[in-house]
Amino acid sequence: MLMCWILFLQELPKLLQDLATTDADLPWNKSKNRFPNIKPYNNNRVKLLSEPGTAGSDFINASFVSFIATQGPLPGTIFIHTYWPEDNKPMTVFSDILISKVSEEAFPDWTVRTLKVEKVQTAKFT
Repeated sequence: MLMCWILFLQELPKLLQDLATTDADLPWNKSKNRFPNIKPYNNNRVKLLSEPGTAGSDFINASFVSFIATQGPLPGTIFIHTYWPEDNKPMTVFSDILISKVSEEAFPDWTVRTLKVEKVQTAKFT
């Protein structure tokens, strides 16, 4: 196991050629970084849907790993710990967001899930 870890660490620089974090340093994104020394790599950061005319609206200090992880989320940040449906449920609902599991492939050390995320209309009863 130790040898596998050493080989992984030797190959890591090849996997992460672009280690720039300049997106996090843009003036409109700086306030979104809780810690000034913890920033996502430009080539691996989670990109939100941008709002036209709003600089930095696609930025959140989070990176894709084998799951989405935030680095030092701010106190007002919404964070969902488990966002995919449980094994015995086809879907999960969070407020007006419906998350369905499209596929799942299990590997020895991780699982790859394809999810469908939809905004649903909520019924109003009077």
